[in-house]
Amino acid sequence: MRFHLKLASTFIAVLSSILLASSANAHTDVVSTSPEDGAVIDVTPAEISITFSEPPISQGAAILLADVSGTELPLGEIQIEGAKVKAAAPADLLAGDYVVTWRVSAQDGHVLTGEFSFTYTGKVAITNPTNTVTAGTEEPVVAIPVSAEPEGESGRNLLVTAVAVFLVGAIVAAVLATRRRK
Repeated sequence: MRFHLKLASTFIAVLSSILLASSANAHTDVVSTSPEDGAVIDVTPAEISITFSEPPISQGAAILLADVSGTELPLGEIQIEGAKVKAAAPADLLAGDYVVTWRVSAQDGHVLTGEFSFTYTGKVAITNPTNTVTAGTEEPVVAIPVSAEPEGESGRNLLVTAVAVFLVGAIVAAVLATRRRK
């Protein structure tokens, strides 16, 4: 009976350690972008924004907008409102394809980068900078699954999991070996 109690206690301790280590490896994810990745829009966006699962830090935050030729277009000043990083979009966009490249630092210090694209058809333009919408059209913000996982992060998580599984196996084997000797 004592052996089973020791084995259960050891298992619970190892499992708790693994769960605590896993939560420490949590990282910031992209929740949504505006415009949505791959969207075809006919209204000039008032802003370009990325919303994260937790607020990023302001130091080093950047959003760049480029057309298909790679020419960067000027955006407004970067603003961080909670978990949302945004910049005012140019009001004079020409019809075409655009790529938004972004960079932020998470609260844990990891630098996150990513990009998304959208197509502007140039049918309607909003020229007022006050975020009011003309003609009853409004561009929705839609949650999309975009990975903002820093390079190497998934490999490190896999390594931590593999080491934890190995340690649990080694502990169980040692306990069983000790039991057989008695």
